Amino acid sequence: MERSNEVSLVLARCKPLSDPVRFFANVLRFSLSLAAVLAALAVAVTLWVVLQHKASDQSAGTILLLVMAASALAAPLGLWLFFRNAHRPAVIYLRAFRSDRPARRLRSLLKAALGNRFRLCGIRPPKKRAGLLTRLLARGWLALRYIGSEHFELEAEDHNWMARLLASYARSRFVFIDVRDLTTHVEDEIKLSYRAMGGERCI
Repeated sequence: MERSNEVSLVLARCKPLSDPVRFFANVLRFSLSLAAVLAALAVAVTLWVVLQHKASDQSAGTILLLVMAASALAAPLGLWLFFRNAHRPAVIYLRAFRSDRPARRLRSLLKAALGNRFRLCGIRPPKKRAGLLTRLLARGWLALRYIGSEHFELEAEDHNWMARLLASYARSRFVFIDVRDLTTHVEDEIKLSYRAMGGERCI
């Protein structure tokens, strides 16, 4: 019982797998809300000025303010539409990293089968991760680079990746495991996934 409580405390402090695409999508959602408020204020102020002065020389300024408000709203809206799929329920795909190239068709079929309801996610191979400086300073560029990548979008630290994977299961619907190339890590993932997700959600 004490050991179970200790494990629960450790997992409660453990973060899910890093998801730069989802993080940037959340930033865009906040930016879009802020831009919408600012655009609404700009339009309201412009209309108030026009109604108060009713001067023809205000028309150029009115048009300029309206264009600026529309531009402030359009930029984050366009990016958010591009990243909106990051908020779909996650489906985890686990495999041996060396099987990525021959499994391209399988992943395409899985994405097609899942449709627009779910987002197929997987851990990015360590060799395909961006550098530390890019991860810290260029999150937008990192998200654009990762989204839809054949190397997937999630990142895990080497020392605690199993615990972070388990924490990620809390917001995942189910898990696919490619067992055509069984490694020690894949076998551990099978045991973890079956215990965490159960037989109905572990495929």
